[in-house]
Amino acid sequence: MNRFRITAFVLSSLVATASIAGAQASSTGVARTAQARHAKGPARGLLRGLNLSADEKTKLKEVNAKYRAEAKASREALKPTLLEARALRQKGDTAGARTLIQQAREGQQKTRALMVQQAGEMRAALSAENQKVFDANVQKVSRVRARQAKIVRGKLARRAAAVRKPNA
Repeated sequence: MNRFRITAFVLSSLVATASIAGAQASSTGVARTAQARHAKGPARGLLRGLNLSADEKTKLKEVNAKYRAEAKASREALKPTLLEARALRQKGDTAGARTLIQQAREGQQKTRALMVQQAGEMRAALSAENQKVFDANVQKVSRVRARQAKIVRGKLARRAAAVRKPNA
């Protein structure tokens, strides 16, 4: 009887350990995938499928270097506003947080305008054949972003509806 209990305990411990190890492995795999997806910056999808010459590569590197500093400065300028909005939201001051988030959105619009300008300069640095592929990639990326935004809006709407719904 005692051996049976010990065996059952060891087996249940092995199953629990295996499930915990599996859960940890899958979550780090997802994180690595997300990091890899964003590793080359937002322009990675725009350059997919291009056969770049050495001259085009150097021009693109120059364009990216030019905008890298501006994009970093823009992100750093938004950081304190977003952190303050987060602190206000956690304190329960939603009106103050909304005001700061609106300010951050204006800064994000400036960053988006900068990205559009960068994409234009990247396109200008490409040959005619690569410009066609680049334009197709721009369309594809914009469709994907629109679909992702729609998903996020749907999630936010469902979350807001759940908050408004009285518990019965």
